[in-house]
Amino acid sequence: MSDDLSAAGAQVAGDHVSGDQTPGHHVLPTAERQDRYIATPEQTDILLRAATWNRYAALGDSMAEGILEPLAGYDPTCWADRIAAALRRVRPELAYLNTGHRGQLSTEVRETQLGKVLDFGPDLVTVVCGGNDILAPAFEPDVYRENLDAMVGALAEAGATIFLYSLMDITAGLPELAGIRPRLEQLNDATHQIARGYGTIWVELWAHPAAGDRDAYSSDKMHMSARGHGLIATRTIEELGHHLETGRTRLGETAETTGAAETTGAVALVSQDAG
Repeated sequence: MSDDLSAAGAQVAGDHVSGDQTPGHHVLPTAERQDRYIATPEQTDILLRAATWNRYAALGDSMAEGILEPLAGYDPTCWADRIAAALRRVRPELAYLNTGHRGQLSTEVRETQLGKVLDFGPDLVTVVCGGNDILAPAFEPDVYRENLDAMVGALAEAGATIFLYSLMDITAGLPELAGIRPRLEQLNDATHQIARGYGTIWVELWAHPAAGDRDAYSSDKMHMSARGHGLIATRTIEELGHHLETGRTRLGETAETTGAAETTGAVALVSQDAG
């Protein structure tokens, strides 16, 4: 559990009588409420209490769209929808647009989704793509970098707060997929370069302690389970909360810098999208 989540948990313990349900919260399934890496609604309310965003958008591939596999004991709500719901508890008028589309390469995300998101006028936005790029017969990191640079550049120019992710090391949980690790590392490094260049909020997910948990992934070995989406949402909300509190983003780590940079290590994301 990260320091941010621990602090929020301590404050919840001090502010709420056991068994109380804060208005607007639903009762979490048992396994999720006991999962040390997934924040409760009460904790996310504390982390996001200073939020001022009014228009949140997500664009990308099937991860952005919210493809997941249900898992007993976990809320089957995708990570982006979880974030929108958490923000709406503190910003009830929040508008939310998700243009994510399964199977799209980064070029297609740029060509078919960026314009729609810019027309929406978000003040908080994320781009989650690249999974299909690395699964293509010939992965071209420079093409991915160029597409992400164009999207992030346009969104930054429009004044949006942007957050980007590294991909989790899925091979830690599914060693049979070790062959894609080099491409995952290349994709993470390219994304990290763009994040640093624009000063975006960085959500570090590569070396999460749950990376080796097979139940974070779906049985198709390409998407996340309901638990995985809960992990993604929590890690994102932690970084949004840190940004709100400090006005800064933490340095992330990638496959090349693991062990050298500070990380909270609270949650895991695979952006892999194969349709």
